[in-house]
Amino acid sequence: MVDAETISKYTHHLPFDVWSIIPAVGKSGDLAFGHFEKSSIEVLGSPGFVVVNKLKNVKTDLIKWNRNSFGHIKTIIGRLNSELEKLQALPYSPQIGGYILNYSQQNMYNTIHTIRDDQGNWIENREQVADFLSKHFKKIYTTSIPGNKDIEEALSIVSYSVLVNGSPGDTFFPTRGIRQDDCMLFAKASITYARNLIKIINVFAKASGRAINFEKSGFITSGKDKTKSFNFLIDNFYARLSSSKKSNLNVAGRTVVTKHVLSSLAIYHMACFPLTKTVTSKIDVIQRTFWWSKKNPKHAAYFRSWGDIGKAKSSGGLGIRNTYATNRVFICRLGWRIINNPNILLTTFLKDKYFPNQNLLEIDKAADTSSWIWKGIVKGLHFIRANSVVKINNGVSTRIWSSNWIPGFSNPPISAHSSHSNYIFVNDLIDNHNKCWNASLLSTLFSPGDVIRIRSIRLNLNQCDSLIWAHTRNALGISPFRVSWTSIGAIVMWCIWKLRCDVLFRQTTIDLNKVILETEKMINTYIAPPVCSGALVRDYKVPLDVVNHFMFSDGFFKDFKMSLGVIWCDISGKLKSSRSDFGLIPDAIGAEVASLILAISWAEEMNLSKVVFISDCLQLVDYVNGVSSNITWRSEYLLNQCRVLISSSCSFEVVFVKRVKNHLADRLARRARNFSLKGLWVSYPSFLISLVRKENLNVVCNWWLFKRVTN
Repeated sequence: MVDAETISKYTHHLPFDVWSIIPAVGKSGDLAFGHFEKSSIEVLGSPGFVVVNKLKNVKTDLIKWNRNSFGHIKTIIGRLNSELEKLQALPYSPQIGGYILNYSQQNMYNTIHTIRDDQGNWIENREQVADFLSKHFKKIYTTSIPGNKDIEEALSIVSYSVLVNGSPGDTFFPTRGIRQDDCMLFAKASITYARNLIKIINVFAKASGRAINFEKSGFITSGKDKTKSFNFLIDNFYARLSSSKKSNLNVAGRTVVTKHVLSSLAIYHMACFPLTKTVTSKIDVIQRTFWWSKKNPKHAAYFRSWGDIGKAKSSGGLGIRNTYATNRVFICRLGWRIINNPNILLTTFLKDKYFPNQNLLEIDKAADTSSWIWKGIVKGLHFIRANSVVKINNGVSTRIWSSNWIPGFSNPPISAHSSHSNYIFVNDLIDNHNKCWNASLLSTLFSPGDVIRIRSIRLNLNQCDSLIWAHTRNALGISPFRVSWTSIGAIVMWCIWKLRCDVLFRQTTIDLNKVILETEKMINTYIAPPVCSGALVRDYKVPLDVVNHFMFSDGFFKDFKMSLGVIWCDISGKLKSSRSDFGLIPDAIGAEVASLILAISWAEEMNLSKVVFISDCLQLVDYVNGVSSNITWRSEYLLNQCRVLISSSCSFEVVFVKRVKNHLADRLARRARNFSLKGLWVSYPSFLISLVRKENLNVVCNWWLFKRVTN
């Protein structure tokens, strides 16, 4: 213990009175608290009360005395540390031989004391430093003060190269300036690789001057247990719902949270990784429990199944998506992107690693050593193959016996001929000299029905083949049809009745795949597409002074066979001539387009001007006039050709008319198919005599005309 003399030695200079500590009060000469001398604050009461309050007052007085004598220690230490860091950041000066000590805010940020030139010599003179910097910037830019254009130009010459397994790949240039896309870094789950990633990030930050925002970045480790790898997603769902549960949301509010908040929490992960069913089931359970909000979920009453609630709104549900199905769709879209973009970096990397000498659609199973993402993509290929078809143009890249390319079939063709293996690509079946199908070769390798389907494909040897999604009009996207359950039910019932009649009266056998395909075709053909809210073509009137001729056109289609009919008359409704033709076509829209092309070509042959072409196909008329862009992919080439023909002539116009006012062209087209008629009549064929007498073309033609009023 410390004696009293020592205590008084170090406390006599304090600016306040303290207690005196009396020896021999405790045992063995230890110090103990005895009586107190006069203090700065008088405290009355029991000895224990006096001691406690004396301690409180002494602590307060000590703090005040310490600050007045030495200042705030933590503030002083922080200021000295910051000054030390500033000193260490200053440039080296050979004039002083060390770090510059005379610093200020102005010198730190606005003054360059010394600089080293290209030869390695230090420049110390202020004027020489300024002259050197001026020459340097003039050498880089056209001006010593570079603008945004100069900076973008400097950034455009930067090139990058990616190290793949230690070897640099091809160099590439940034396409978005300083706003580059986000990137993903892959490595093994080990401390060594993690340190290497940190080193790479630090080197990039120092070289580019841009730091990585770790708050907006993520770090995921993937192990053998894929369920544990995504447990953080489940935690995110519970964390997000912790605030929503406290607020009493109604059914509409819970629906909005489920559809637009919860469903988006895992959207980025589902777009890359095939989640396990355990994870997706947990996510669906969380959403389902939150949406029902039952106090006792196990014993509550549920009046509708979750499957009904998850249906689309048009089907009577609320549109809450199934997580497992959504995840698989995202993975399939990733495979679809690789197929349709063969030149992007992702496709190049995966092709070099997994299928260097193979077509992606020909892969059936991924190797056991493949990555998790690649295994998911390969599984999605089965769905893509079953729901896609190849659009044949030149046939160079499409394999005959392993691709789905024949219209109306959902599987690759099969040939019983012994020499079918000698022909590999569809281009081998094309007569490139005459730019048409090789009919004799087709008859040798395929059945008569398959030959008709193949010959209905219109070739375009100037374009490559493309993969098309089979269930929509223009690949993966929203269907342009306005579907209702009433119209679908009527069409399905009609198809069942037609099948019943064929079995009962024609003794035909039932092919279930063919029945389903025919039903889908009927639905796609007869369900009305959405009408544009703009000006409708059917209400279009033509001035009398810009019309000299009317041409009614119509196309008939059945079983990949088409027939065309064109009626030509003047503005008074007098029938002047008629024409018919027949051939093969893959769909009904194509037959209507072919009839219009026949009418336009006929008008150009006769050098007619001021012609109005009338068609009963609203979809064709809307597309040609630019009102709608929803077209069938099989007839895309013909539709674009028709649009070019109309736009190339300023005196040609196309208008719509209902089928009841186009009886003559319709009857001529039907007769041409039944009797394979291909001819040209001065007025009209004999089988149209009775219909011509009933049809008043004068009324139909006058309905389109109006007399322009001039001042």
